[in-house]
Order: sequence, then structure tokens, then C-alpha cells
Amino acid sequence: AAAAGEGGGGGGDGDGDGGFALGAPTSPTGGHADRPGSGLTAAVTQSIRLNAQNVRVIIINDFDSQDQPVIRASIQDVHFNMDGAPTTFKGKGSFKVHVDFYNHEVAAWEPLLEEWEPEIEVQNGISGELKLTLTCRELLMVNLSGEFLQMIMSTHALLFWSSEGDQSQGARGHNVPYLVVNETGLPLRLNKANQKQDWGFMEIQPGERASVEFVSARQKSPNDQEQVQRFVALALGGEWAGSRKWIGDLPLSEAGTALYSWDPVEAPPPERAQLYAGPVAEEAYQFQRYDPLGRRWKAPFLPLDKAEFMDKQRHHPRDPATVELADPDNWVWLDEWHVDASARGLLGRADGWEYAADFSSFTRGYFPRGMAEGDAVRRRRHVRCRAPR
Repeated sequence: AAAAGEGGGGGGDGDGDGGFALGAPTSPTGGHADRPGSGLTAAVTQSIRLNAQNVRVIIINDFDSQDQPVIRASIQDVHFNMDGAPTTFKGKGSFKVHVDFYNHEVAAWEPLLEEWEPEIEVQNGISGELKLTLTCRELLMVNLSGEFLQMIMSTHALLFWSSEGDQSQGARGHNVPYLVVNETGLPLRLNKANQKQDWGFMEIQPGERASVEFVSARQKSPNDQEQVQRFVALALGGEWAGSRKWIGDLPLSEAGTALYSWDPVEAPPPERAQLYAGPVAEEAYQFQRYDPLGRRWKAPFLPLDKAEFMDKQRHHPRDPATVELADPDNWVWLDEWHVDASARGLLGRADGWEYAADFSSFTRGYFPRGMAEGDAVRRRRHVRCRAPR
């Protein structure tokens, strides 16, 4: 605190710092107060200066290890000045604020509260009445999208029903939305923890049915739609146990048909490898970016973009025209390169394109979908099958 003369002292200025100044006692005539015993009444003045360049807060949803951003609030150009005595003071300031909502469906931030620059005035009179005035010359723009409203409703339902569960049967309940039917003719081992391990599983005999039960943080909800993707792992049981590898990342929350193979735990000897080998699908992913000037999709063209044809993770180029059989004497192509239109979530889409806001979105727990607002990139899978002679 710095001693201030008549008229109040100044605090620190500049970006990101704040100041506070406490004035020295003054006499009614403007001079410094006399020492105790002089008979003059001392008065105390204070001066507050606050300046901040940028303050940002991000709210993250860590439920079920999602670690997904939800709200991003930014306050910029904060300036506030206040002068007066502890009981009677007056202050004035301004700031800029905008709030964004993360739409996970398009993997992009969208404005919730567009930039708003209000002026704030606070005054405390002799009567002790505190007056706060907020004015702004610009229109306050708030955007409420359907995805944001759905998030608010689901969060409210989760908290509301969990609170009721605490008072009745407890906050943790059970969801049993999945029924597994074993039609393979072989005993199966199912691990709902999605871990490829030989413990903690349930065994389902041929022709039997089993309910897959997940413990959730809510007992019930007005909206019974499950928002969290569920995955399980499968292995062969009975006399086949331990002979084949586990198959993981099997989704339960989507419709469709998928083909998997149980590979042997131990690789067969080279001289017998052909007896165990089955058809193999070679794949290459085609990536494109939207050109807003030409208003068309084209091969990736930005400086940091990679090749048009890559592997799934975009680590290595993989042009279908350059893929050849490594051992033509023992392998043969079954078909030509063609677009795979059977991707998850793309049932009925003959072109096979999957869309996202940016290329990195394809590797962050991406679920295939059609085009949505804000999408700027897309990809599709090309396959060609080979088999042993």
C-alpha cells in the first residue's frame, strides 16, 4: 500500500496487474491529520486500480474418463478504478467477455455468448445503499444450439436423478440395455471391462443369452438414451479357451454387421502358415479438404496437410496404385480396389465418406458420421482382398 496525498493515490497499471493504494489520514482542511490529541477527526481514503489483459476459464467434463471440453469463457481488457472512503466510494470500469461451447458432434467450438463489452459502475452513498449499474451500447447475443440444450438437459437429469437416488437406494444404479445372444455354436467369454484378459469375464454357452450390465452414476433418467459409448471384449471359451486371441473394442451402442477373425495365440510355423491364413483386406484411406474458394472437395492442399492416400492413422502414405502382393506365388487378389461403404454409422452411404472438422478429429475417439455444419475435411476407406492360393 502506498501513501496517497490529497486527491488519492494511483495503483499499478499495465496488462495483467492490479493495484491498491491506501491514502494517509487527512484533515478537514486538506493537510495531514494532526497527531493523537489534536482534536481533529481523521479520514481514510482508498484507491483501487485493476487492469487485466486476458483471463480464460475452461470447464472440462471428465465423466467416465472423457476429458472433453465443455465451456470456454474469456474475459479481456479488464479496467476498473475505484476511489473513496470505506463507507462511501465510487468506481467505474469495463471489460470484454465471450463464451464458447464445445460441440463434440462436429469437434469444434461454437459461440454461446458472442463478444460483449459492458461498462460497470458501482457507488456506495452515505446512507449505505450500494448501487450497481451495468450498461452496454451493443446488443447482447446468446446462441442456444440444440446440442447445447441437450447437454444442459442431460446434465440436469443426471444430477436430479442421482440426488433422488442418494435419498432412496443410493446414487449408483444399474443400466441393463444390452442383450448378447451366442449364435456362433461355440462357447464365448465376454469381458465388459473391454480388457483382453482371462479373468473377470462371463461365459456364454452356444444358444444362450446374457444381459450385459453396466454400473452408471445415475439410477434412472427421463431420457433413457445412453450417451456413453460401450465396448466389450470377446474370446472363445470351453475347450477353445486360450487357443485364440481376445477381440477387443467391440461396440454395443450401434447397429450394423461387422466381421472379425479369431487369430491363434501362437503363430503357426512358416511351412503351415498357409493352412491357417484366410482372406486379408488391404486398406488405404483417402483424405480430402473442402476448398471454399472453388466450392469443391479436393486433395489436402494446406501447407501442413499430408498426402491424399494414407494409412488409417495418417502416419504413412499408402497409394492403392502402389500396393502389390508381397508373395505373388502364394497369394492372389480376390477383387479390385473399391470403396468400403460398410463403415460404422454410415449404413446406406454408397460413397463411404466420413466427415469431421479437422483431420486430427479422426483419431480422437471418432465415430463415423455424415456431413454436418462446420465440417472441412472428409475421408473414406478403400479395400482390396487377397487370399492364399
